[in-house]
Amino acid sequence: MQRGRSMLPATGKLLYMRFFENKRKHNGEKALDLAYTDVKAAFTYYLTYYNQNRPIILASHSQGTVLAARLLREFFDQDPALRRRLVAAYLIGYKVPATTYQVLQPCTDSTQTGCYVSWNSVNWRKPFPRFEGGVAVNPLTWTTDTTYAPATLNQGSVPQSFDRIDRGVADAKVHNGLVWLHDPDANGYTRVRIFGHHKLHYSFHLVDYGLYYINLRRNAQTRLQAWHSTHQ
Repeated sequence: MQRGRSMLPATGKLLYMRFFENKRKHNGEKALDLAYTDVKAAFTYYLTYYNQNRPIILASHSQGTVLAARLLREFFDQDPALRRRLVAAYLIGYKVPATTYQVLQPCTDSTQTGCYVSWNSVNWRKPFPRFEGGVAVNPLTWTTDTTYAPATLNQGSVPQSFDRIDRGVADAKVHNGLVWLHDPDANGYTRVRIFGHHKLHYSFHLVDYGLYYINLRRNAQTRLQAWHSTHQ
């Protein structure tokens, strides 16, 4: 397994419901802007002092995806030299419209580089208007089509307790910017439960990564190998 340096920027954190309901309410937009200044400063420092032309993988979730998507747009989308260093960006847990970037495109297979992956996992055939219509990449096939991927393709899920690997418990199907899945046949993959917010109950937001954890890890390795094969 290839190992790389990890950069984990510390940022101000929004209250969960303030962000999840509407990031524009209660100064949510200002809070995101403030958090982005931390991310931008940390990434600029990393590029200046640590990257040394190494390949780059970005990974984010929820409010972090709002920040990472902006970072990708401001740093990579219009910079060919930096874009060549991008292995992939995993922008998970928030809606990323297809119009977000002028140059960067969603990944459409498992070995493509210089692209981005996004998904929001939701209970099978349930609506989730807040995240519908964005980019969705199937985390079991790494394509954007609507072909159903059975749970047998899932190499391992990790529950919220992060204390075991469950194989074959989560399927996936892209639908209107979402990834639909049936309820996992294992404990620890809880949908969002917040009193008074019924529609959130369909979302597996808390385990977007965990549901497809091993597939995602191995895909990042596959893309990195593909990047190295074309950048000798």
